[in-house]
Amino acid sequence: MSSEQDLRLTQSGEGWELAGPDASRFELVNEYLSHLLDRNYSPATVRAYGYDLLVSCAVNSCKKL
Repeated sequence: MSSEQDLRLTQSGEGWELAGPDASRFELVNEYLSHLLDRNYSPATVRAYGYDLLVSCAVNSCKKL
């Protein structure tokens, strides 16, 4: 199984974050998701944004950008 397939969105406390071997490359995504919670976005909205960003990050991992 490749590292791109291991990148996933996991629940962390009240929020969501990218996890997996390549997650450190996308720490800014985790900071953004945390920022959305700080701004009182709905947890469901943060989760939806997280999945959208997960797809984008997975594509970037495949392309080695």
